[in-house]
Amino acid sequence: MALTLTGSGGVFTRLGKIFGMMSDVRTHMSDIETEIADVQGAYAAADSWMVASLVAAKEARIAQAGGVMNDLRTIAIDTLVEMCWADSQTGLSGILPRKDLDSALLYLIRDMDAAVASVNLNTSSVGSPALGAGNTGTGKLVVSVEPTNLPTPNVATMSNVRAEKLEVRCIQDAQGQAILKGAETFEIRGLAAYDNLDRRFPAGSGVRQSISCVSASIDAGGLGQNMLRNTDFENFTTANVADYWTTVTGTAGTHFGQETTTFLRGASAFKMIGDGTVLAEVRQQLGSTAGTPAQIQAGRLYCLAVWIRHSTGSGAGNVRIQLENAAGTAVSGTTIDTTSAVGTSFAHKTIVFRAPNVLPSTIYVSIEQSTALAAAGVMYIDELCLVEMVQIAAGGCGVTMFAGATDWVIDDRISVKTDNDGLGLFVVYFDIAFNMYEKGLFLPQAASETINDNLIS
Repeated sequence: MALTLTGSGGVFTRLGKIFGMMSDVRTHMSDIETEIADVQGAYAAADSWMVASLVAAKEARIAQAGGVMNDLRTIAIDTLVEMCWADSQTGLSGILPRKDLDSALLYLIRDMDAAVASVNLNTSSVGSPALGAGNTGTGKLVVSVEPTNLPTPNVATMSNVRAEKLEVRCIQDAQGQAILKGAETFEIRGLAAYDNLDRRFPAGSGVRQSISCVSASIDAGGLGQNMLRNTDFENFTTANVADYWTTVTGTAGTHFGQETTTFLRGASAFKMIGDGTVLAEVRQQLGSTAGTPAQIQAGRLYCLAVWIRHSTGSGAGNVRIQLENAAGTAVSGTTIDTTSAVGTSFAHKTIVFRAPNVLPSTIYVSIEQSTALAAAGVMYIDELCLVEMVQIAAGGCGVTMFAGATDWVIDDRISVKTDNDGLGLFVVYFDIAFNMYEKGLFLPQAASETINDNLIS
């Protein structure tokens, strides 16, 4: 037996009726605001005292009209929990360890996955970061709406991301020597948030959160920091062989090595040297004292980033940076490919990825010439970072700030807009009723859904 999703007595059929009434109440709440404004507009300023009591009590009257919203949320929760609980006694989607909302939501999601059922999707997106006027720092902000794989893997973007502008501002720099260069503190601020049952919901995230800048000068860090070692390429105990890196192919000093003239930060970088033939490769092992003790965790959201440039901006060849297993096979979605077309100034290249739920037993970060660089062609590599992104909420976007050639200073800022088309009505109303954004849970979604939004009526 499986949950009845639609049709007579179906969970989405019942919730659709509840959400339809919620929609009507939300419209009524907005109408009251408009109608009070219409009444107020009929009075000149000198006579406004006559309607002052109505205007002053506007929010209270709207809240009274919306009081039924809480009743509707209560019966929505009871409906979902009781139906999932009843099905779990005889169903095939597992058990409910507790008779509560979180357990019921996970049960429903897994049941939908098993039935290949989906609702209409919400698509989230991120705009281009805008630099603050007069910024000193030259780093980069990366924001992603890609969700984690756990506990709900079948979603392309975080479907409840708030449509808002985020401002990321430096609030502590390294000039006072209280913190290290490249580890400046930033504050993330979003637009105001409203209660789930408020007529203005969803609005902003209401986030006010601190993060640290990421640079390769800090090794083997935790959440929000560089996980790799010596990826600022400052340490070469053996000539042209970067500490904590092992050679797979090629000869140190001939096909790769240390660069002390062309670098982004510090006094050194790594270089891949072309001869038109050899596919040189070096790599660093994760979860190893010989490489880095840090390890990636299944399902979590990561960013692989590097500053890279070419010597001439022309010529054949490609340098690939990726996560790979012991056999050299790439972990899907982790590859950064760079050709000479990158140019002769350092460019910041990134890839955001969800770590797969099943990881290779051994993982490396690799730098290789996937196509041999032309003779005399050199690719310069600096500030290679692998970082687990910081999320502003369980169902919110991931954010990472990277260091550049010039350090950030207090009041440097970058803003970025996140958007959400809000087209999936079941997605929206599950968030209203069940707070999916804060839980980090997502219904299975598709452009050609099997559970139609017209059930909300």
